[in-house]
Amino acid sequence: MVPFARESQRIMLAILVGFIVIAIGAFQWAVIMPDSLNTRDDNPRAVERERRIVRGDIYSADGLLLAHTDVNDAGIVTRQYSVAEAWPGLGYYSMVRGAARIEGAFDTILRGDSAEAALSNRLLHTPIQGTNIRVTLDSAVQRMVSERLDGQAGAAVAISIPDGRMLGISSAPVFDPNSIDADYERLREDAAMQLLDRATERRYPLGTAIQPVLMIASLLTGQPLDAMIDNATEPVDLSDALSIGCAVRLPALSLTLREAFAFACPTPFIGATNAVGETAMNTIFEQVDALTAVRISGYESAAPAAQIRGYTPIEGMEAVVTGQADLTVSPLAMAILTGAIVNDGNTPVPFMLDATLAPGASTWVHAPRPTRTIAFTTATTARRLQDLMRYNVVNGAAQNAARPNIDIGGHVGLAYVDGRPMSWFIGFVTASGRQAGAVAILLEDTSDTGLAADIGGDILAAVHASLLAENP
Repeated sequence: MVPFARESQRIMLAILVGFIVIAIGAFQWAVIMPDSLNTRDDNPRAVERERRIVRGDIYSADGLLLAHTDVNDAGIVTRQYSVAEAWPGLGYYSMVRGAARIEGAFDTILRGDSAEAALSNRLLHTPIQGTNIRVTLDSAVQRMVSERLDGQAGAAVAISIPDGRMLGISSAPVFDPNSIDADYERLREDAAMQLLDRATERRYPLGTAIQPVLMIASLLTGQPLDAMIDNATEPVDLSDALSIGCAVRLPALSLTLREAFAFACPTPFIGATNAVGETAMNTIFEQVDALTAVRISGYESAAPAAQIRGYTPIEGMEAVVTGQADLTVSPLAMAILTGAIVNDGNTPVPFMLDATLAPGASTWVHAPRPTRTIAFTTATTARRLQDLMRYNVVNGAAQNAARPNIDIGGHVGLAYVDGRPMSWFIGFVTASGRQAGAVAILLEDTSDTGLAADIGGDILAAVHASLLAENP
């Protein structure tokens, strides 16, 4: 009996130890490490839960439904994008590929990630319902931005001033987010780089679009605007293969700095920039470079802007004056710079999220808005530059941006990357009171600055109509 009793005790002890090990493991996974289990890629419950999240809808500022979620009879969801003009701003959402642009920036809100939603899903097995959002995009402005960039490679940004609302944003060429899973690998390898957000994620050389910055420095240091400058229309030679001249073809002429600015002629700015001095120029260049670090408020998931592929900066004063040195910017940064000019020297802080509507709620809740501005230059300097840019649209190379009975100012510029031309237009429009709008257009692979100005003029007219509709 004794050997049998001893053997029974050993078996009971082994069983007890086994139960203890199982209990400790269960406690560890259930209490200490539940999140690591839930978030594992191979966890079928996590995958199934993700497939059933009813993602919140996205609306434009004027109430147009831009993105919504369809739910089939089995409870499986599909993200739908019915407004093609909004695709460049919306980006995409995919359970496999993740999310980008607006979908990525506000992913946490749209998917309903909260402790309460997770608990309800686990205990009651109810689908997680995301929060609806309303963005600041104006449907008419966004439509104009997308339509005018159709067939181009480039970007366009439109901002309301002084509040910083993003009224329109586009990167072209455009992909269809409804088929992102099927098309993703092809798009990722596509030379056109359709997945790249050119408006916020790419930095381009300024070319002669740097001249508003040079003019600010000239105005601040009291450089003469009306003294005649010989050989003003001569191009600036940067290398054996690259020279940059005026934005429009002009005969050999003497011009004032004011007139050179109107036609985006770089040669007169060499003397003006030398007169300003290296210290003052470096200070203002640092301010411009800092603008590329400015993100759309709430849009922080967007990648930092990266320099355009293949761009090699050129050294020397000629490269600085023609915008072919190491200072590169995103179209968003150029829109912010233009906003500072029309906002009497204060840069706006752009934002995209207007309001949220929680599941089951009937009232939209306004999202917090940025209230600060960043001083870029003096009000006097900004107003003088506004008048110079108005002159450019009336008498200079930016004439294609003019629209009847609308106050528009602008500037065009040419830049080059690896021998390929790029065209800039930056401009502003004023409306009632202090309301205004600012735009930046960048067209790749074209020297047609007139086309960039024409696109900018149409977008500014749409911005003007939108602002007047808000405050007649």
